[in-house]
Amino acid sequence: MARVEEKIHKLKYPGAIDADGHILESVKCWEEYCEAKYRANAVRMKQDKDGLEYLEINGVPSRVNRGGNFGAVAQMGQVTREKGEFDPRIKYGERLPLGAADAKERVERLDLEGLDAAIIYPSLELTWETECDDVDYAQAMCRAYNRWVTDWCTDSGGRLIPVAHLSLGDPKAAADELSSRLAGLGLACARIAITAQTATSLTIQNDWNASATITAVAVTDPITGALRGEQIVYTYTAGTGELTRQEIGVDGAAVVIAAGIINLAFTYLDQDNNVAIAAANIRTVTITITTQQSAGQPQVTMVNRVRLRNRPTA
Repeated sequence: MARVEEKIHKLKYPGAIDADGHILESVKCWEEYCEAKYRANAVRMKQDKDGLEYLEINGVPSRVNRGGNFGAVAQMGQVTREKGEFDPRIKYGERLPLGAADAKERVERLDLEGLDAAIIYPSLELTWETECDDVDYAQAMCRAYNRWVTDWCTDSGGRLIPVAHLSLGDPKAAADELSSRLAGLGLACARIAITAQTATSLTIQNDWNASATITAVAVTDPITGALRGEQIVYTYTAGTGELTRQEIGVDGAAVVIAAGIINLAFTYLDQDNNVAIAAANIRTVTITITTQQSAGQPQVTMVNRVRLRNRPTA
């Protein structure tokens, strides 16, 4: 293992967190943390006849993650248009930035960066599920990673906050993993972000305190200590022409955030840009607003599309 040379900049403002803190998880995490019946075919890293790495998923070589493309993970900035050349012979984890694979080093990096905490996401764990058709196997590999990352973060004093990987191939199994296992392990349990969606209103929710339950009262953010509402309701009222926002449990009443609106409509799309009916399938919200400054003035229609990570994620 070689350390990547880097210049770490320290944030001058207190209280910040790394909200997208990816790591290089152990290539042994699935086979070492899964149930015995899945161990022989657990996700694992192998090498082809040319010595190039590839992932094996349920006993089958990956069609995508192959050809030695793993050495570039965590190498942002090492190869650019002006310098460097990608070498497929470099192995996964052979060249590492500080804290990419070691939890104690990651806490050290937080201190150097002036950050309070990091939300931990994987790297390899994000890649295998699209090539897996076995629902039970997918659930088992998610459980294995979740156990491993919990152990990885255990001794950080709460500064490394792992996010669970949930597979929605079996929604009930995913819900069981979320409620009965992850809440007890201290993972930051992701929840479906959008609910109660209509053409003129929607509710965005977030499990701020990782309790695995969305509540209608304010909860304490474990990172900042601030009171947070786990549901935020946006509503357009045609009669008043107002768009309001209410953070449930924090705001005593809805707060007007825009007025003079002639018409407003939310349209919900899935990952293929088709209209989404179920909240769990929403990936994009199209917002169409028609406004008028005053009577007799021209009307202006604006359309904006907002992409969302609207699913349980790693």
